[in-house]
Amino acid sequence: MKVAIRVDASTLIGSGHVMRCLALAHALRDRGAEVLFISRAHEGNLLERVQVQGFVARSLPAPPQDAPESYGLLKVSQTTDAAETLASLADDPIDWLIVDHYGLGQQWEDLLLPRVEQLGVLDDLADRPHTCQLLLDPTYPGSASRYADLVPQSATLLLGPRFALIDRHFAQARSWPGPGHEQEESLFVFFGGSDLPNLTGQTLAALDSPALADLRTEVVIGSTNPHLDELRTQIDQRPDSHLHGPREHLADLMAASTIAVGAGGVSVWERLCLGLPSVVVSLADNQVASCRALAEAGLLTYAGHLGEFTAADLEHRIEQLRSNASSLRQAATRGMAEVDGLGAARVAELLCPTPTIELELRSVTLADVGTAFMWANDPEVRRQSIHTQVIDWHSHVEWFASKLDDPKCFMFILEAKGLPVGQARFDVMATGEGLLDYSVDPVFRGRGWAAILLQKAIEDLGFRGINSVLADVRDGNIASFKALTGAGFVEEVPSQAPAGLRRLRRDGLKHN
Repeated sequence: MKVAIRVDASTLIGSGHVMRCLALAHALRDRGAEVLFISRAHEGNLLERVQVQGFVARSLPAPPQDAPESYGLLKVSQTTDAAETLASLADDPIDWLIVDHYGLGQQWEDLLLPRVEQLGVLDDLADRPHTCQLLLDPTYPGSASRYADLVPQSATLLLGPRFALIDRHFAQARSWPGPGHEQEESLFVFFGGSDLPNLTGQTLAALDSPALADLRTEVVIGSTNPHLDELRTQIDQRPDSHLHGPREHLADLMAASTIAVGAGGVSVWERLCLGLPSVVVSLADNQVASCRALAEAGLLTYAGHLGEFTAADLEHRIEQLRSNASSLRQAATRGMAEVDGLGAARVAELLCPTPTIELELRSVTLADVGTAFMWANDPEVRRQSIHTQVIDWHSHVEWFASKLDDPKCFMFILEAKGLPVGQARFDVMATGEGLLDYSVDPVFRGRGWAAILLQKAIEDLGFRGINSVLADVRDGNIASFKALTGAGFVEEVPSQAPAGLRRLRRDGLKHN
């Protein structure tokens, strides 16, 4: 499979679009895909960084200095960009073309679509129509209504933070249940690759407060930040503060911190993934609604939009965050459930599906608590459950830990190239029979993976000495009933299940 990605970075655009596309590119390469980047040679482009990470990067001509304002950040017309992109593709067969650019829309897509097999769009503005087979928008909480009249009805919509494209190192750096009290207190500061308004400097000015003077600080700036000399001076005047330039990823610095200050956009998902309480400033209009929604959900502290606050306001927000870190950290663990760092792998799996023969089963660990929480509260799972109310996060954590410690409970995860795609749990009853609970990630339903999950999990259970399994299915849940009967279950008549449920049984599991 060959995937082309059309994306730009510049001093004005910033680096976020390229960074999230790089996260997707790595996940695709892990699945055997060949990935090609196409970017315009803007000032502040990241073509060299793309190449350093092992991807082919083709450059479109630098834009003219006198580009009309109507061309926006693209700096050329959509028809010109389409023609140059087509020329850059040459004769390469392209299975998927992914476009991540606010300056490109349906006009450009209509010109490119005949050249490629399928076209996907990364967007979070919902302000223009698209001709695409797939659209990804990680905006919290995710709403299909935003795109009701903007994409074809047949398009696949990937909405919400679970599809956030962040570097693979963040999933690896997660430490449950997030930063702990035993960590040395540390502030992480990052406002993106350019930070033209110098919010980094404003934050450092806020830290001049006597109440914050002892706070160890790690500051990261991008390669196109124009305020380097000024920031170095500020850092030199602060004890135990360090300035970091461009890095392959920020997961290690974030994971070692206890609180953060930074921008909206991709960095929000990175901080939530690590359970890092943060004060957030929105830098673009399209970030405001999502930041406010995340703040209302208690997942971050929103300082306001660019230009709407002062260094004194930042100082107050940081002091509040610092003094309430314990309660905010509890809320941040819910952020870890919203963003598990596997968004790029999910999207890559949809673009480049894993053959069923390569699906693998493993036992559940404590690190799966967030994934289990997400699956348990999936609307369809709740609708089909005996108890349909949404599960409280803290109750879930306690329940999950108790199940891990229970010798009569066996829990399994089905994975596609390391990506969790389904779960099965067996609670051994007093009769010695296992009572089954299972679900498949809603993104991957319809692939027939439920049958594979059940087959592998029941086989494993048999090797543990269990001979019989029971499963209760709600009346009307035809999909689950078919999956179970396809896995060898037979309905009990008369049924011993509670009212409104049908009980199925499978015997003969035990292996010698």
